[in-house]
Amino acid sequence: MDRKLLKDGEFYPDNSIVWQPDLVIADDVQDILVPQALWQSHKEDIRPLRPRKLLHILPDDELAEIEADLSELDGIAIEFPSFLDGRGYSHARTLRDHLNYRKEIRAVGDVLVDQLFFMKRCGFSSFVLKPGQNPDAAVKALNTFRFSYQQGSDSQKPLHRIRKGL
Repeated sequence: MDRKLLKDGEFYPDNSIVWQPDLVIADDVQDILVPQALWQSHKEDIRPLRPRKLLHILPDDELAEIEADLSELDGIAIEFPSFLDGRGYSHARTLRDHLNYRKEIRAVGDVLVDQLFFMKRCGFSSFVLKPGQNPDAAVKALNTFRFSYQQGSDSQKPLHRIRKGL
């Protein structure tokens, strides 16, 4: 598969895998995505593993259950099973604004270029693009609008604050 990871304005091959208890991890795997239920039941087995550990959050998962473990993780990967399902945006805002999570939040699944600007505004910091998506369009999409009217989870100031010189 030709999935690309867009992170910090650069593209990398996405060689992450979803962790399972009987999985043999190849040397070229840099990130493992650990489903929340497996993290809860296999923490002790997962902690010593070498690849970076990103908690794999599904739309129905409850973030309150993992709040105490956030400092142990290298990042969070939020699944979008369909571009029509917006619950991942809420998870990202909760992590950034209410749980003060500052590490990587990655969008995975049915991630479309048209959504990247809004995902960034909700706190996502990296994105796994589906095969066939235009990389140049993805980078450009991160800055679709110069100004925003509302406060977001990113560092962009809303327009009313810019006008007041705040």
